[in-house]
Amino acid sequence: MDAQENTGSINAQVLELKLTPETYFKERVDDKIKAYTRLSRTYRGAYLIVGTLSITASASVPVLINADLGERFPTLFPTLLSLFVTILVSLERLFRFREYWRNFDFAEEALRREKFLFQAKAGEYANKNEDDAFRLFVRRFEEKIRSERNQTLDDRTRDSTSQ
Repeated sequence: MDAQENTGSINAQVLELKLTPETYFKERVDDKIKAYTRLSRTYRGAYLIVGTLSITASASVPVLINADLGERFPTLFPTLLSLFVTILVSLERLFRFREYWRNFDFAEEALRREKFLFQAKAGEYANKNEDDAFRLFVRRFEEKIRSERNQTLDDRTRDSTSQ
């Protein structure tokens, strides 16, 4: 097969694979929104668990130190509880559950909003024909994903250089 035939074959494949709004919504939009929802919930859960444990444990330490619990209560327990709090706070600082939860939640909401604006033919999509509106939607949707990824990479880079 010569180069010209190969180019013609590739062009024909590209035309056959033309992206439709239905395909893009099913394979990209809905999947991305679900992924950001899942990430947001995961990081929110981790943030709440780590935060609740560290607050509860740190509040218990002075009570345990000052309580007269007799000989049976080991004095090592409050020290180990303090160590546990230090580990939890360090994990929160390392993994930044709150910041990532908020980033993923913001990204999910921005993508969902863009989807609804497109579907309602509102905002930037008003008074545009279907093809132009779809191309604009894809561009804006992908820009939002790229923006979130850049933010996450910046946060992780900043985290590794500041520690």
